[in-house]
Amino acid sequence: MKKKLPILILACFTVCFGSAQTISLTGYGGYTFQDRLNYGNAYGYLNESGHWGVSIEGINGRGDGVELLYQQQLTHVPVYYLTLPNTQVNSGNDKTVISYLMLNAMHHFMMGPVEPYGGIGIGAGFINNKSYSNETRFAWDAKLGLNFKISPVIGIKVQAQLFSIIQAAGGSFYVNQDGSVTSVTSYSSIYQFGFSGGLCFSFANAE
Repeated sequence: MKKKLPILILACFTVCFGSAQTISLTGYGGYTFQDRLNYGNAYGYLNESGHWGVSIEGINGRGDGVELLYQQQLTHVPVYYLTLPNTQVNSGNDKTVISYLMLNAMHHFMMGPVEPYGGIGIGAGFINNKSYSNETRFAWDAKLGLNFKISPVIGIKVQAQLFSIIQAAGGSFYVNQDGSVTSVTSYSSIYQFGFSGGLCFSFANAE
């Protein structure tokens, strides 16, 4: 089911996108803050770092929209045993890529040149680290922001956002240290709060 999540997200977006009157394309960058991860026999930190993303959104005349979003963050996830808090399990091998593919329900308050918006959605979170098995998990997100419309076509978006990847109790990460493999039992969900800003381009739908 996890492998089918991206396909389901794309299919749902295609169905919902057909009734859009406006198509909006956004490229953005931002900053995500640190999150602590608690496991059954260890703890770690999903360190703060920058992120980038792109999205495409279809919006109807009432301001309701559906957004397909991809975001990626390159960070580090140091892991420590509870019994050895000063010893990093994955020293030198903690570089991690966190990615999201999300389908968001959006609403825009069409109030003039400054347009507030908000959204919430579900999708897939991808955890990619060479020191343990890669994971694809269910994820959700929420956002609040403002679109400063420079012209009918170009806008500047700023937003606060929260992304979360749900991790089921009993899963495992497999961490390499000096060629050995160690099981770290996972009982933690990821919560990533951050800020983003970027350029938004809006076009009337030809249909």
